[in-house]
Formats: sequence, C-alpha cells, structure tokens
Amino acid sequence: FQCDGQWMAHAHGLERVMPQDRVATVLSTVKAKGLDQHNIGTPTFMNRDGSAAANGSAEGMNQYETTDFFTSGCMNLAMTYMYEGMREEGLDVLYRCVENIVLRQRLSWDSPVLMDSENGRRTSGSDYTQIMTLWAVPAALKGQDSAGLCGEGGLVARVLAAANPRKPAAMSV
Repeated sequence: FQCDGQWMAHAHGLERVMPQDRVATVLSTVKAKGLDQHNIGTPTFMNRDGSAAANGSAEGMNQYETTDFFTSGCMNLAMTYMYEGMREEGLDVLYRCVENIVLRQRLSWDSPVLMDSENGRRTSGSDYTQIMTLWAVPAALKGQDSAGLCGEGGLVARVLAAANPRKPAAMSV
C-alpha cells in the first residue's frame, strides 16, 4: 500500500505525488522481499527481510494472518508496476492474483477480501466489488489515466456498443 497514492495519481491523470526513484526502490524491494518469496501475493505486513510480520507487531495486525494480502491491493500493486514502466512485473503480479482467485479458488464473482499469500485460500470476507479493480487495468497497460478508457473507441464505448447490438462498436487497438 506504500505506493497506492502514486497509482491513484496515475489513474486520475494527476501529477506525481512521490519521487520516481523512491517508488522504483519500493517496487524493487517489494518484488525481492515479498513477491519473490511468496506464491500468490505479498503479505500486507512484512519485516525488512521480507518475512511476514508476527501477529500484533503492527497496529491493527491482529486482525489478519501474517501471510494475508488484500486482493484489490494486489491488483493496485500490479498497476503501480505497470504505470512505473515495469509492465512485465505488473502482469506477473496481476496474473498470480487473478489466476488464484478465478482458476484455483473458483471465486470470480465473490472475490475474497483477504487471501493467504502462500496457499491462496480465502482468509476473510467476500466482496464482489474487490474484483472491479480489474476495470482499471486496461488503462494501466496503456499508460493512460481512466479518462482514456472513456474516450471515443475506448473500453467504455466498446462495452456500451456491445450491449446495444443495433449500434456498431467503434473499434480501436
């Protein structure tokens, strides 16, 4: 969650809110200490060495298991990588998370709020709005803000046109 503010700025077409070099350092550290050491996502709370923080070692931590991560947070992290020029890393994070939710756990409509980063199982909650974060991914993949999805030929126009078969969709690549 350290870089969510930067992801939100990118997604809304705003100026940078964090220095680019600091974001790059955070993302490379999260990859090395979190993603490379866990199967599905990166734990919400970690120690500096990448190990999961012990229960109660962080404020509010006792509400979560030490290896838990938020599914929407994992998708936000993926998009932060994409916006920061680390497209392949972002796609890897996204793929791990969505593959686990949809293919392994079969939870595509009622996405878990929290999942275990080791075994991928739901540890808390069920919320269909969690998976809606995926709608922001096409913009991140193109390096656009969310307004780019709403323009002529954008994703929103294509979805609306597909819902109205009498009006042909304007296609863009």
